Amino acid sequence: MPLTPAAKKRALAAEAVALAEQKAVWRERLEALKALVVPPLSNAELSVGVGLSAPPPGQNGVSAVARFVSESPRNRRARPDTATRSLIELLFAGDLFLGVQAAATPGARRPVIVCETQDLP
Repeated sequence: MPLTPAAKKRALAAEAVALAEQKAVWRERLEALKALVVPPLSNAELSVGVGLSAPPPGQNGVSAVARFVSESPRNRRARPDTATRSLIELLFAGDLFLGVQAAATPGARRPVIVCETQDLP
């Protein structure tokens, strides 16, 4: 069944609202995870910690988490995939833990690990 131009316009507007709402939820959760430690995790540190892409240390580039929290119109569709969303939910539920080691040198990227209770010493 073909869409009329008015119906298509309404559907696209509803999609934009739904995407913005989803994006806001994941942005809030990722920002909360970054703020768990002092100083807060960088986008790259959290990206690497949860197994997502990030530029190599010392190189310019954008990490996956940076895309997810970005408010740029070109990143409006960037949201975590199902596996990453599940991982974030497990962290928020307290079923998994986020560990951060001290940086080897001041200003260096800190190693971040995600583990279960049985992995803790």
